Amino acid sequence: MESAPKPRVLIAGGSISGQFLAVALQSANIDFLVLERGPEIGPQLGASVGCHPHGNSIFDQLGLYEAVVAPSTPLAHAQAFDNRGNVVESDITVISEHPARFGYPAVFIQRCDFITAMYNKVRDKSKVLVNKAIVDYIEDDEGITVYTSDGSNYRGTILIGADGIHSTVRGLMKKKAEEAEPGSGTKLETTNNGKPGFLTEYKCLFCISRTNDKECPMPAGESYWTYGRDNSTTAVSGQPGLFFWFLWTRTDPVQGIRSPRYTEKDAEEFVQQWSNRKMCGDWTIRDAWNARVRGTLVSQEEGIIDQWSRGRVVMVGDAIHKMSVNAGLGAMCAVEGIVHLINELYPILSPNSTDERHGGSPSQDTLDKAFQAYRTKHLKRLTRIYNLSCQAVRFEGQRTLLSRIVANYVLPWCSNAARLWVFKGVLGGQPMLNHLPRDMSKPINKIQA
Repeated sequence: MESAPKPRVLIAGGSISGQFLAVALQSANIDFLVLERGPEIGPQLGASVGCHPHGNSIFDQLGLYEAVVAPSTPLAHAQAFDNRGNVVESDITVISEHPARFGYPAVFIQRCDFITAMYNKVRDKSKVLVNKAIVDYIEDDEGITVYTSDGSNYRGTILIGADGIHSTVRGLMKKKAEEAEPGSGTKLETTNNGKPGFLTEYKCLFCISRTNDKECPMPAGESYWTYGRDNSTTAVSGQPGLFFWFLWTRTDPVQGIRSPRYTEKDAEEFVQQWSNRKMCGDWTIRDAWNARVRGTLVSQEEGIIDQWSRGRVVMVGDAIHKMSVNAGLGAMCAVEGIVHLINELYPILSPNSTDERHGGSPSQDTLDKAFQAYRTKHLKRLTRIYNLSCQAVRFEGQRTLLSRIVANYVLPWCSNAARLWVFKGVLGGQPMLNHLPRDMSKPINKIQA
C-alpha cells in the first residue's frame, strides 16, 4: 500500500512572519516551503523592529535570541520633549528594569537584520524561494496546489498567507469565496470596526540614520519621544552608530482594503513640510533626514480582519491585523499569532506527534477546528495589544485635552511601577510553543496570561 504523502506547509511571503514560520515549523519537524515574491530575503527598507521581553522569550525558546539581540544595544533610558524641543521628562528609566523584571531587555533591530537572523536559522535554504509571486491556488480533498507568476506550481497540505497588509492570498481567498457563493467573501475584508478594509488615519515616515556628534548626538540605548498636536516623533538608538526614528502625522481618514501608498518624492516633500520640527533640543527632522541610511513614508493602517481562514488557507501577521507602530508591538503580535497556529498544527502535521489525528493529509473538518482554535486563542490578547497601539498613536499625537494634561503634568510624576501597569496585559502572559521546553528561570515565563 502506498504511504500517505508527507505533510508540507506552503508559506506565502518571506518577510518577518514568513521566516519566523519557517523556523518554528522546522523546530516542529514539519516540512515547509517559503514562496517570496521579491528578489531577495530581508531587503533594506529603512524599517526597524522592536523586540520586547515577551517576544524575546519566544525567540529564546527557538534558539533565535542571541542572533536577534547580538547586533543591538538594549534600551535603558528615555527622554520626552514637546514639539518645540523643550524637555517634558528627562530621566525615564523604566525600560532599564526589563532584564531584572522579566529576564530579557527591549531592543530595536534593523528589519533586514531581523529577517536575516531568522533566515540563517533555516537549515535547508532550498526551502526558501524568491521571485515566486503567487497568482492562484487550487484545493482538493488531499491538499492544495499553488501557482506562481513564473509558471511553476507547488503542492502542499495547507497554505499560510504571510504576505502582509496588501495580501495577495487574502485577495485570492475572497475571489474564490465570491465565486462559490456571492457575498460570502465579505468577512475576509471586513475589520473589527464593522467596515470594509482598514482605517488609515495616520501616516509615518520611518528611517534609519547615522548618529554623529554634531547634528544627531544620541547615546546607545537612548530613546527620545516628542509630543505634538496631531503629530509625534520617536527616535531610538538601537544599534551602534545608528538610530531608528519615526514621524507620525494625522491625515484625512481613509477606510478601505487598499490604503494610500507613497513614493520617494512624497517622502521628500513630507520632510520639507516638517523639516524644522524639533525632535529634541535643537535637533530637527531635517538633521535626522540628512543623516539617513534609508527612509520610507507609509500609511499606518489599523484593523483586525474578521475571517482568518477558508478551506486549506489561513493567514497570519499583517495580512489579518495591522496597528500603528507607536507602541512597537506589531511584529511581536505576529510572532504570538504564529505560536498559537503552530501549537494547533503540531498535533496533526508533525511526525513527532502522538495525537490520534496525525497521519496523512488532515480532513477539512480537522483543519477548520485547528484554524478556529488559533483565531480564538490569539484574538483576545491581540485585541488588547491592538487597542493599546491605537491609544498610543492618539495619545502621543495629543488628540485630546486629557492626553495633553497626562503627558505634561501626570507622567513626569509617575513611578516605573505605574508605567509598567499600562503594559501589564502585554509584558507577560505570551503564548509559548508547546513542543519545546521553556526557560522557567526567566520571570516573564512565570507570568500568567
